[in-house]
Amino acid sequence: MALNESIIQLIRQGNEAKQDLFKNSRSAEDSVRAFQTEQKERIDELAENTISGIREVTEKKCEALDTVMLELTENLKMFSKGSYSDRDIDQGTKYVDSLNIESLLQDTAIDFEGDLDIAESLLSVSRLGRYRIDSKDSETSSCYYSTEETEKKKLVLPYCQRIGYRILDEQSWCSSSMSSISDNNFYDADYVKGSNAVLENMGKELDVLNVKDKVLNISANNCLARYVGQFHTYKHRTACVVPDITIMANMNIVLIDHYHNSIQLFSEEFKSLDEKVCSYPIGLSKLNDNHVVVTLRRTGQLAIFRINKTKLFYQRSIRMKCDSYLWQVTCKSSKLFVVCDENNVHVIGLDGQELNVIRSGVSPELGYLRYFDVNDKDRQIYVNERRGLRCINFKGKFQWLFTNEDFPESERDSRGHSIEDVCYFDGIILATHWTLNKIFQISLSGKFLRNVIVDNLEHPRILSILGTRLVVTQFNPANKSADRSIVKVFEIDDLSKS
Repeated sequence: MALNESIIQLIRQGNEAKQDLFKNSRSAEDSVRAFQTEQKERIDELAENTISGIREVTEKKCEALDTVMLELTENLKMFSKGSYSDRDIDQGTKYVDSLNIESLLQDTAIDFEGDLDIAESLLSVSRLGRYRIDSKDSETSSCYYSTEETEKKKLVLPYCQRIGYRILDEQSWCSSSMSSISDNNFYDADYVKGSNAVLENMGKELDVLNVKDKVLNISANNCLARYVGQFHTYKHRTACVVPDITIMANMNIVLIDHYHNSIQLFSEEFKSLDEKVCSYPIGLSKLNDNHVVVTLRRTGQLAIFRINKTKLFYQRSIRMKCDSYLWQVTCKSSKLFVVCDENNVHVIGLDGQELNVIRSGVSPELGYLRYFDVNDKDRQIYVNERRGLRCINFKGKFQWLFTNEDFPESERDSRGHSIEDVCYFDGIILATHWTLNKIFQISLSGKFLRNVIVDNLEHPRILSILGTRLVVTQFNPANKSADRSIVKVFEIDDLSKS
């Protein structure tokens, strides 16, 4: 049936449009971040307002796409089952034609460009710039929908409301080799994967598409930790973004804030002690009782800081021989392990000499290995790739892969996400599950063991453990600014005996 084919094609276009929309939105946000970096002190708040606007319009447009695809799916179900009238065919044809005329499913461009001259007039402008969601003309589109009544049902049709915008001139980062410095979780590709989910299930009973996460009700009896409290990172005009955190031997806490380019020190009682400038920090590890090392993502260096009671002091830098950008770092057996954008693990001595480069076996085209940890006793490395947690040995040989399918069925995430951060300590592997708000334990052979924390967490990102003390950062771009700067603190049981 020709109408069925048209509907199927539109559903495919709708899913592809969501993928393009998030891709272009990320590029637009990167452009904002690049321009913001050049004029950071004066446009921080303005940049945040612009990004919020970009995300708001992106989410509205996604809602419009979801609504349209739901309507298309209902039509496809009706025509596939054969229970339809001539009036249904006429209405379905009009709906398909209206979508083709509106070209909603092809309108996914989101751009931001910065004008170099604006630096001289920032004090007088009322906003950083405006975001464009239309590549065809010089207007911004924001979607809403109207409902057209028929005798049998309602058809939801998209319309576009257009507002003016300011054209600014500066090249976007989207065409460069530099990866996104914006938060990647907002643009989780798993959110828009499975472009033909409806079409693949035509042989079964067609279910209504649902973009919401399934809420899992997990018993608190599974928990092996007690909530101690929380504290906020250093107060800035905008929220901190914490890519890494560690606990020192005296129970002081050190974290880095890559949004405000700083390293921060807190006491055992969670009181702020010191903050120092640190350019583009992305990874952090404890070296010994009074030293930490920080990866400087863009400069290809490792910065070493000394902690003297309540103060941080920059001591020296180690320049990497790798030309790629850096991610996380960990120190084990007096060696530094550093992940780069080529998804290699560099092994470096404390004197700065590169000892080895371990190939992870994961292509950068499949995503970056942002978080990892090292089991120096068993000579294993646990790297967080897109599919889950990959274990390799010190020669780079694959050992096992833990994915969403390795959870018990009731514990699986509907979007396929499995691990955000991983932490190895005393023969134990813990990992954060960002989407399902929990911390769980897996075995050294890659098997799911149990949930450790399921309460008092909201999108846990990075964790650190020392003794029975566990700290975890949380981040979600949809959260309030104050909530993004919160660090949660727990006391955990001896998991080796539990």
